[in-house]
Amino acid sequence: MLKVNNATPLEVQLFQSTDKNCLTYAVVVMKGTFDFGQSDSGLILSPQSVPICQGDEFYGEPGVSSVKYESDLAPLKLATDVVLIGDAVYNSERPVRCLDVSLTVDKARRVARVFGRRGWESRRAIWEASQPDEFVRMPLTYENAFGGTLAQNELAEPEQIFQMNSVGKGFIPDKLRSKDEEVELPNIEDPRQLIRSPDDKPEPAGFGFVGRSWEPRIKYTGTYDEQWSKERMPMLPLDFDDKFYNGASSNLIFPFLTGGEKVSITNVHPEGELAFFLPKVNVSVKVKVRGKSTTYKANMDTVVIEPNEGRVQVTWRVVAPCFRQFLYVDTVDVLPLEWL
Repeated sequence: MLKVNNATPLEVQLFQSTDKNCLTYAVVVMKGTFDFGQSDSGLILSPQSVPICQGDEFYGEPGVSSVKYESDLAPLKLATDVVLIGDAVYNSERPVRCLDVSLTVDKARRVARVFGRRGWESRRAIWEASQPDEFVRMPLTYENAFGGTLAQNELAEPEQIFQMNSVGKGFIPDKLRSKDEEVELPNIEDPRQLIRSPDDKPEPAGFGFVGRSWEPRIKYTGTYDEQWSKERMPMLPLDFDDKFYNGASSNLIFPFLTGGEKVSITNVHPEGELAFFLPKVNVSVKVKVRGKSTTYKANMDTVVIEPNEGRVQVTWRVVAPCFRQFLYVDTVDVLPLEWL
């Protein structure tokens, strides 16, 4: 009988996955929760672990809101996702009209410019951005980034969707541009690609999980055509790309982080900059199949930073080949952590 032995304080889950070539794997997901503290690294292992996320959790209604937490049950990841969930907030929560939020991981830095509520104002066919309102906190969600959807109307015109972010704001279909009405602008922009006119369609600036049906992520899902329906369904198409499983923003996907990397974040906490080092620890799993044991070193493949909660969720994963032998897996041992 299959037995999972966990000698760590991490949350652990084992499941079977199958790739596009019908090869099977034993996937072991291990998740640790770390609190901001006064240790040398700035993080301490929390006594209250966040459970492994079984399915995508949204900010609002699924399908019409962005993903807050993506399922931890990915069959694999090819790199490390880094995600920031929180708000833009200035020092001591003073009201501002605009500020920059930065996230630095090791030597890589991501910056977003955050504005208060503002909009395009059309006056005699001239479009101008209104002055931003003051704000104290601004959620760093894709609802506040560039994008949006114009629903089908009573004239049966098809809906128009900005494919890189269907839940955002600022997307103006051509047929609205002649109207004298205010259209809300996004609150979050890339300072290197600031919107200058209604014709601009920049890549959405964000720190969260990218929707599975959004570009560019959806292009990795492969081709589901008549040939696939006849010859491969329900298997994945042969042109499916495993890059699909990484869900962070494109410039927050890193070659596997190993621990010890410094992370610093500005303007997400009223007390100022947050800085810490990712936990430097070896996480290993021993998988025994039909009496033969193999030890695997886990990859750190997901880092979720939550300043409002005062915590960081870190997920490690082992993908152990067990071709047509998952039923013969005897034991899975999550070995004691080796702190470096």
